[in-house]
Amino acid sequence: MGKICVCGAPSSGKKCDYCGKRIGKDKGYHHTETSYTINETSADGQQQYDPSTATLNHSGSAMLKKSKIYILISVYIVGIVILPILLMPVVVIIRGYTLEYFQEEGLYNMLPLINFMAYGILCGVMILLTYKIFKQDFLRVDSWGNLFKQMGLGVVCTFGAALLGSSIVGWLGTTDVALNQELVVSALSAMPVAMIITVVLFAPIVEEIIFRLVLMNLFNLPPIFNVILSSLIFGLIHVLAGGLIHIIPYFLMGLVFGYFYLKNDNIWHVTILHTIHNGLTVVFVFLMQRMYYV
Repeated sequence: MGKICVCGAPSSGKKCDYCGKRIGKDKGYHHTETSYTINETSADGQQQYDPSTATLNHSGSAMLKKSKIYILISVYIVGIVILPILLMPVVVIIRGYTLEYFQEEGLYNMLPLINFMAYGILCGVMILLTYKIFKQDFLRVDSWGNLFKQMGLGVVCTFGAALLGSSIVGWLGTTDVALNQELVVSALSAMPVAMIITVVLFAPIVEEIIFRLVLMNLFNLPPIFNVILSSLIFGLIHVLAGGLIHIIPYFLMGLVFGYFYLKNDNIWHVTILHTIHNGLTVVFVFLMQRMYYV
């Protein structure tokens, strides 16, 4: 006897005969609840599925309820605004900073460690809140080989978007580097191991949960508008430290991430893509610094 996908269609193998999604241990999973009308016309009285007359209804996230969305947003805000402030005295005690050192340059030197601790805690909490989705989406990956083939195209698109955005910023007459980028580069020099873990692992997971999984399911808008709105907020968050015009490259990169999330309907695809992008960016930064100081 075949399995039944969450879309309501029967499956004769590992994939749904209608929607093509992989049937995992939990009978498959779609981020959006999907319901189909089933024709009851079989001779033996059993339900029979007819794809030609199936009607599709999207009613929001199947596992990410509105209450969970609001909780995740609240956790994210607390994690990037309040948690770093609470961690400051902890870092002062751990590092043994004197008051004079803290007042002079200690605060600047503390930032990489504070970011590492804050993002580590934030990442852990957000994974706990969404682990079921990560688990289900892991089962829905049809082919990891195909996934990484997509990552090649995705990396080209993300760096292309960043380059295009930077070029637009330059055409508008701004030659300064984004303040967010300057802070990351400085932190990588001051505390490389902690910042690499933060930038390559913690940040992509946290940001994809918030900007794709949460924000693209928060508003009852057409998918393209969800991508645009989430990308705009993604860009704004990255330029809060200063340089509003630099929202352009971040916005364009957000569009690429949003497209890949929308295309695959899988949090693993876009999180891995974001991780690879950030990892390659860190490699480029170290290579540029090595060339500069040689």
